[in-house]
Amino acid sequence: MQVEVGPLSASKQEKIVEEIKKSVSEVPNHPGSMPYPGFNFGINTFLSERIEETVSGYVADFVVEIIGLELANIDKDAKNIAQLMETLPYFENIKIVTPLEAPLIKVSLKHEKISERGLNSEEINKIFETIFRGVNISEIIDGERKIPITIVANKSLKSNINQIKNLNFVSKNGVNFKISDIANIEYDTGKSKILRSDGKRLQVITADVKNISLNVLEDEFKKTVRQKIKLSPNNYLAYSGNTTATNTTINNLFISSLIAFSGVILLLKFALKTTKNLIIVLLNLPFCLIGGVTAVFISGGWLSVGAMVGFVTLFGITIRNSIMLVSHFQYLVEIEKLPWNFNTALQGASERLPSILMTAIVTGLGLLPLVIGSGEPGREIEGPMASIIVSGLITSTILNLLIFPSLLLRYGDFSYKNA
Repeated sequence: MQVEVGPLSASKQEKIVEEIKKSVSEVPNHPGSMPYPGFNFGINTFLSERIEETVSGYVADFVVEIIGLELANIDKDAKNIAQLMETLPYFENIKIVTPLEAPLIKVSLKHEKISERGLNSEEINKIFETIFRGVNISEIIDGERKIPITIVANKSLKSNINQIKNLNFVSKNGVNFKISDIANIEYDTGKSKILRSDGKRLQVITADVKNISLNVLEDEFKKTVRQKIKLSPNNYLAYSGNTTATNTTINNLFISSLIAFSGVILLLKFALKTTKNLIIVLLNLPFCLIGGVTAVFISGGWLSVGAMVGFVTLFGITIRNSIMLVSHFQYLVEIEKLPWNFNTALQGASERLPSILMTAIVTGLGLLPLVIGSGEPGREIEGPMASIIVSGLITSTILNLLIFPSLLLRYGDFSYKNA
C-alpha cells in the first residue's frame, strides 16, 4: 500500500514512520500484543523500498537466508539467529519472513468411512474447495469483461470448525452424510508459505540497521554467528540486502577508480612532462580531502556509496584546477618568456583565479539545495554526495590558489621551457 503524504522534513518523516510501525505492531494500551497474527509489515519511503527490493528482493537493510533441506531444522536455526539478532544493538525491526507456526485448519479424510458410504474422494475434495476457496459455476459476459459467479462459504462458517463438522450434504448417489462422518477437522499450526531456491528450502530473516556502518556490519555479524550459533547439518547461510550490495559496490568502485586513476596519471605525465610537477599535482589531492572528510564526520562518519561518488567527483575537479594552473605557468614561461619566480607564480594564479573561483561557486550553488535538504526523503544518495563535493570545493579552492602555487614555486620544474 502506497500513501502520499507530501514533502516532509527528515525528523517529521521519522516520527510518522514510528507512529505507523507502532499502530500495526501492537494493540493500543496492550504492549507486546499482536493485532495481526501471521502478518509482517515493512514501513519504508518510496526510494528506499525500490532500492532494497532491487538489491535483495526484500524490503530491508540486512537479509539472512537459512538454506537447507529439512523445514524443522531450518526453522529452528532461523529462530535461534533471530533471537541472537534481538540481542545485538545495531538491529531493529527483525522479522522472519515465513511465520514459523501460522494458524490453520487441518482436514484429514476418513478414507474407510468414505468407502463404506460409496462416496468419491474427488467429490469430497470438491466440497472442501467450495467451503474454503469457492468454486466458479458460471460467468457474466459484459462486453469484453468476464465476471465470474462463485459459490463460497461465508467468513463466519469458514472460521468455525464446529459448524463445518455439522454441515449436511447429499452425494450424487443420494447418500446423506455430515462432514464429521467423513473427515477429521481440527485447529493446527503449520507453514502457510514455503520458500525455495535452487531446489532447496529456505527461511529468510530481515532487519533494519542502526548505529553501525554498512561496510563492517556483515563481517561483524558473521563473526558473532560463528561464535554463538551452531547450524543444523546440511544448513548454511547466505547474506544479501543493502550491506552486501554496499560492500560489492564499494569494491567495484574502488577497482574502477584505481584503473581510472592510473590512466589519469599516464595522461598527466604527458601533459606536465616532468615528474616533479606530476608529483606536486598528485600531492594537491589531499587538499580536497580536508573538506570532504569533515562533511563525512559531521554527517555521522558513514562512508556511503553516494559519499564515494562525491569523493571521485571532487578528485576530478581538483585535478582539473591543478592542470589549469600548471598549464598556464607553462604558457607564461614558454610563450611569454617570463622567468620562473614569485612574480610569475603570482601572475599565473591571479589570471586563473576567476575561472577556478567561478567553477567552485557555480558548482557549489547548484548543489547547495541538495546539501540543505540532504535528510529529506528521496535524497539518501544525492545528499551525502553533494555535501562532500561542496565541502571539498571550499577547502580545495582556497588551498589550490594559495598552497599549490607555493609548492610549484619551491619545487616545480619549468627550466626545460627555456632550453
